[in-house]
Amino acid sequence: MTERLGETLDGATAEVVRSYLLAAAEEMRATLIRTSFNPVIYEVHDFGMSMYDADLRLIAEATGLTFFLGANDFSLRKGVEYVGRENLRPGDVVLLNYPYWNAAHAYDATLFSPVFLGSELVGFLCVRAHWMDLGAKDPGYVLDSTDMHQEGIIFPGTKVFSGGEPNREIIELIRFNSRMPDLVIGDLNAQVAALRTGERR
Repeated sequence: MTERLGETLDGATAEVVRSYLLAAAEEMRATLIRTSFNPVIYEVHDFGMSMYDADLRLIAEATGLTFFLGANDFSLRKGVEYVGRENLRPGDVVLLNYPYWNAAHAYDATLFSPVFLGSELVGFLCVRAHWMDLGAKDPGYVLDSTDMHQEGIIFPGTKVFSGGEPNREIIELIRFNSRMPDLVIGDLNAQVAALRTGERR
């Protein structure tokens, strides 16, 4: 039996809820693959996506790269800590690619969003995917960088959507710092679409 907030869930109900959450994560995955512009995302599946409860505990995950399984936990914690839970509102989407909090390199862009039921924060959604260019020292994948700044612009936890509305200044900053702006903005929007899919489910 599982108890939470005074309720008791029997095994069958817990399994139905678990299956529903896994199906929602898989639907997020399908949305990302169908809408991304970057073959590294839609062919190689260089991404990871996860669903969390309000206490930042992993509750469901969709398959991407194997070594991304369970890898969003730390970056989500650092991102929420940096932005501040009290500063998150319905419709917000936060971008994080600071490698020391997020991944091995700056091209792995993590987007996360809070999920609200009415005014109550009930969970978080997180999608990490490999972008093509963020103003790195060389076009394309940088294989010989010696520090993170050679891979382009860094976002420590920046709202790209606030209250459901795009933050035009930040999105334009991303666009003008990329040699492949259409691909990068397309992948940003694909990740946002995946988050919105998970939020609706």
